[in-house]
Amino acid sequence: MPGVKESIAGACKRFEEVGESRVLLQRSLCILHLFGIGTMRNRLCMTAAEEGFTHVLLLDNDVRLDEPDILVKLVEANKEIIVPWSDQKFKAPALLAVPSFPSGAGVLPINWACLSSIMFQVSVFEKITPWPFFDTMCYCEEETTFQRWRLLGVPAYQQTSASVSLLRPPTNMWELKPEKLLRIQTPGNVPKMSIR
Repeated sequence: MPGVKESIAGACKRFEEVGESRVLLQRSLCILHLFGIGTMRNRLCMTAAEEGFTHVLLLDNDVRLDEPDILVKLVEANKEIIVPWSDQKFKAPALLAVPSFPSGAGVLPINWACLSSIMFQVSVFEKITPWPFFDTMCYCEEETTFQRWRLLGVPAYQQTSASVSLLRPPTNMWELKPEKLLRIQTPGNVPKMSIR
């Protein structure tokens, strides 16, 4: 969405002052709309582990990084799982994290957060394997996922001084029309280059 690529480029440029960064694009691999997002997230996590990264930030294509030093702030928080504070300007605000903290309150523990932007220390994957995500396709996916991580000994945190903007509300699957949700996506719909 508008401004997303530019915000990522700015954050990576700023991070280059303290470390190396790399942007990887994971195209859709979903045969059915939204069925397989956990697998796509896991592929990025596995690539980060396989290629020796220390951290991986998963970022949806509708999330704009609000400040150039966001990557520095997230890494410097030194938490195994951390999410930024999410700004939303929708008519009907969605619940994006529990508990909900004000911007600038510091680094605080959370029960769960929307998975549209989340950073892991790659070393944490040894604790939360087989890889962090499941394709649960249920209500309360985030709550369930974060609860599993907590029970495996890895609580999550929010860096409220590092902000992102959600450019559209989270997708409520029950609001999708059945013909869109249940339409099989063939390699013609999913770019063949992304299937590898």
